[in-house]
Formats: sequence, C-alpha cells, structure tokens
Amino acid sequence: MFRRCLGGSATPFYLGADYQVLTSSDSTTKLIDIAALLGKSMGLALVDCSASSETIGVMKQVVDLGCCIVMANKKPLTSTMEDYDKLVSHPPL
Repeated sequence: MFRRCLGGSATPFYLGADYQVLTSSDSTTKLIDIAALLGKSMGLALVDCSASSETIGVMKQVVDLGCCIVMANKKPLTSTMEDYDKLVSHPPL
C-alpha cells in the first residue's frame, strides 16, 4: 500500500513500514516515479487528504499512469470540466 498525505512544508510518505520526509517538489517527483513503476502492474491508489486544489496536476498525472485516486478533498472536482472528466475517468481494463 502506498499513501501520500499532502500539506505542510514536509510531506510524509508511507511505503510498507518505512517513512520518508521529503520536500514538496521531491515528494511529487518520487510519487510520479512510483506511480510509473506500479500504477498499472499493481493497482496503485493515490489518496488526497488535503484541502487544496493544488493537487490536481499530480492526480491527473497518476491517472494517466494507470493509478486510481481517492479524494477526501473535493476542491479538485470544482475545477474545470476537463480536469473533472480526467479525475473521474475509469482506466481501460
């Protein structure tokens, strides 16, 4: 299981039993790298627990890489219709 919680100046990552604290740009790069590796092969899910619309770009990228997204944060769904369509799209089986 992989989980990313957004917010603050440092972002905690959870992968297995190890935690890493990374800067925001480091965490985004690492998240995209992991999504590219595991997205389609293992069914990776990105969980957005933030209260920000700044996560839209990352979520669209991980969807393109075959990942699922889970959003407690509803702000990205109030963006453009193009963003909304991308975020709620279902990947081909």
